[in-house]
Amino acid sequence: MEIIITESGMEFGPFKAEQVFHIEQSEIYAKLIKSFRIAEFLLIQKEHNRLLIVEAKSSSPHPGNSKEKFREFISNVAEKMIHAWQLTISLLMRRHGQFHDELPAEFRELANYASLDIVFMLIIRGHKKEWLVNVKDALDQHLRHVRKIWNARVIVYNDEQALSKGLVKKII
Repeated sequence: MEIIITESGMEFGPFKAEQVFHIEQSEIYAKLIKSFRIAEFLLIQKEHNRLLIVEAKSSSPHPGNSKEKFREFISNVAEKMIHAWQLTISLLMRRHGQFHDELPAEFRELANYASLDIVFMLIIRGHKKEWLVNVKDALDQHLRHVRKIWNARVIVYNDEQALSKGLVKKII
């Protein structure tokens, strides 16, 4: 079975259901931590040996217009990504045993998480490519401790780049 996730004016997918954890729609999120901010979904891409923690946005403030709004935007995005990653790890460690089976098969059955490239990915609809550098640099800086702990990296795409990479099916 394949699924499509609609978020921020984009249709993500189609993805194999066993490869994507639509964390925003999960029972554990609804029952335990609905008040927390959380990213849209996590995706295991076996062909690239990576795990994506994906947050989608329909826009982003420009740092030149309002530094405070831009800092708040970056902080909120980072917080969502970190919460999604932490919740997923807690499920893998069976810290919430009753919800462990909510994880898709490939998350539960993956034998070697150590070899996965962990990527915090932000996709911004309608963002100009030249504006992405400021966003990536700020998100890199904000997530620096998490990136170092997990040997992870940050990728920021606009909708067109995500479309060309096969992450987005359609821009709405």
